[in-house]
Amino acid sequence: MGIFLSKIIIVGVGLLGGSLGQALKKRKLAESVIGVDSNPQCLKEAVRLGAIDKGVTSLAEALEFNDHSRELLVVCTPVGSIAEVILEAAQIAGERPLLVTDVGSTKHEIARKLEKQLPANVRYVGSHPIAGSEKSGPQHASADLFAGRLTILTPINEETVPETAFLEHFWNLLGSSVIQIPPKQHDAILARTSHFPHLAASLLLQTLKTGDPIMVGPGFRSTTRLASGDPTLWTDVFLSNKEAVLDAIEAMQKQLESFRRMLDTDNRPGILKLLTHSKKQRDALEK
Repeated sequence: MGIFLSKIIIVGVGLLGGSLGQALKKRKLAESVIGVDSNPQCLKEAVRLGAIDKGVTSLAEALEFNDHSRELLVVCTPVGSIAEVILEAAQIAGERPLLVTDVGSTKHEIARKLEKQLPANVRYVGSHPIAGSEKSGPQHASADLFAGRLTILTPINEETVPETAFLEHFWNLLGSSVIQIPPKQHDAILARTSHFPHLAASLLLQTLKTGDPIMVGPGFRSTTRLASGDPTLWTDVFLSNKEAVLDAIEAMQKQLESFRRMLDTDNRPGILKLLTHSKKQRDALEK
């Protein structure tokens, strides 16, 4: 396959950052993989697992001047800090060309913060690989995490067409299929398919009464698995995608009210129709 990048800098070497590093090393796509993280233990673990060649706690150290012609910065921190990390990188880079992407699950707020603040030499195109789990940390990383998955690119404007094409090829080499959609549309869809489901799992746990957990079975554990995700990360997600999550909450409230009326009036045909339709929708996801 051959070297695709001379140097890649991964900011945040947790599950996604560690998996990205392992995938790059496994496929021999980068000469040098540098990890940046405020937690020295995460860096040490990422080096031990072969996810990165070198770990540093300073973005400035990772962005030291070099003559690499193909360099990429991937921000894998919680979404609440992604824009700030990118702006810091732009300041450190000065006039030096730099391509930046991220793996955050929200994009509109990041794009809004960056659109008018990035210098012309720093190009940003958002990436969101639909991959990961409720687990965190480099110890749970996998070199094949992105293989067979979808990655969404969210370019801000037409000025980044070459960079978007570059990143599409980059994710393809890691085994992902790629589509492009605008940041706001991305967030609206993810609110329904990812963010609200996490919230629903968390709220479902709050309905348990003392003594209930002794009767919890596989179905409840499966339904609430998402609630095991990092609370800090998910707080950032909800706040950065507030408008779309509120829309999803309103849609669910309407569904609950409709079902409440059917149940209250013993509307068996209505309940059966709803459950039948939902079963067909769920079964179709497996095809």
